[in-house]
Parts: sequence; C-alpha cells; structure tokens
Amino acid sequence: MTEKQCVSCGELNGLDSNYCSNCGSRAFKDVPPGLATRLAEGTEPLRSSAVRINTGRIIFASVLSFGLYLLYWFYLTWKQLAAETNDRHYPVWHALCLAVPFYGLFRMHAHARVIRELATRQGITSTMAPGLAVVLLIVSNVLESSSLRVNDYGTVIVVAIITTLLSTTLIVLAQEGLNRYWNGVWSDGLSDARVSVGEVVFVVLGLIRWILILIPPSALE
Repeated sequence: MTEKQCVSCGELNGLDSNYCSNCGSRAFKDVPPGLATRLAEGTEPLRSSAVRINTGRIIFASVLSFGLYLLYWFYLTWKQLAAETNDRHYPVWHALCLAVPFYGLFRMHAHARVIRELATRQGITSTMAPGLAVVLLIVSNVLESSSLRVNDYGTVIVVAIITTLLSTTLIVLAQEGLNRYWNGVWSDGLSDARVSVGEVVFVVLGLIRWILILIPPSALE
C-alpha cells in the first residue's frame, strides 16, 4: 500500500505527501486494513468522502449561528456526496440556492432524496424523508419572513427561536441518515469532520445576528 489517509477528510495521498491534496491538512494516518483490502481488490473508489458530523456539534453550531449553519452544512454535504454519486455537483451554488424562493425547496428535496437513496441501496434506514425536509424549510422560511413585518419584541424573539429549532431539526435528521450511511459503507476509514474556517465564520455571523435581535428596541433609543 503506497497511500496514507488524511485524518480530516479521508482523502488518500501518496506516502511522500506533506499536505492533503483535498483539504490541505497535514494530519495523516495509515490506511485502515479493511479499507486497504477493498482498495487492493478494486471494490472501493480511490478516496473516501466519509466525514461524520455528530449531533451535538450540529445543535451547538446551528443554534449559535441562528440557523445559518444550514448553508454551510448544505455546502459540505453536497461536496461529500459528489464522490458517492459520481455525479457533477456544485456545492457553493446549491447552498446559495437555498436563499432563492421556491427553487431552494427543490434543492433541499433533491439533497434529502440523494441521502435517502444512498442509504436505501445499502439497506440502511434513513431518518429524513425528502418531503419532511421541504416542509421544515417552508415553515422556517414563512415564519422568518413574517417576523420582518412584526414590531412586537417578544414575538420576534419567539419566532427567531422557533425558526432556529426548525433549521436545527432539519440538519440533525438529515445528518443522522448520512452518518448511518457513512458508518455502513466507510466504517473502516470514517473520521469526524474538523472545524473549518467557514464553519466558524457562520457561527460568528449568527452570534452577531442573535445580539442584534436580543437587544430591546428601547435600548437603541
């Protein structure tokens, strides 16, 4: 075996590599025996896109980011799924499309459908139905839009909390299904996603948004 595996993203790199060719990380580990065997037999692709994101991390990041973490999660998981489906994906474009009225709903349905289909092919039960993902996104968007026309401070706070919880629930259910798929297919080479700069940026932006909403209007007068 002439490769070593990136601890961050699972990319297989040459033994003389100092940086991961996929994510730039300098942390490597030996290719797990089970994965090495499948690679030698030609039964696995040359790299694993399997990166697990645990539920606690999702809840923490999503709540602190005021639900903005959904955009980052959408980008990250579309990027991972590209290697599994062998299709051409545009992660940044797909994530930005969530902000486009109506079209974003189709992108969310497609995202949840791909996760469910991959899990089903492996005999794994998915935790998120595409229709449920769309409903959660619709309710969240409607509530957020309506809050822009509300002047009552208490109502704005309640709506902000509800929309954040809806967004968090959507990500948790979808990621749990994806984690089950990763565990079933890439158990030997599975690693936890590292905290990235983009993830931190979304959390900081969300915290700023929380601060602006939580400041009573009277304090600004």
